[in-house]
Amino acid sequence: MAVFTVILTDGTRGKVEASHVRPGDKVTVSLQDDDGSAIQRDGEVQDVLCQSD
Repeated sequence: MAVFTVILTDGTRGKVEASHVRPGDKVTVSLQDDDGSAIQRDGEVQDVLCQSD
């Protein structure tokens, strides 16, 4: 598994743990709200920014 930083079609930038991610995939990303609390958001991948193993 790897961690991918992605941008969803609604402009949300977050991280997803998966074996692979491509534009068009439906994912649940992890991100932080303004208070620093962890939240998740579902969406469609627009762009994959980077991958870390």
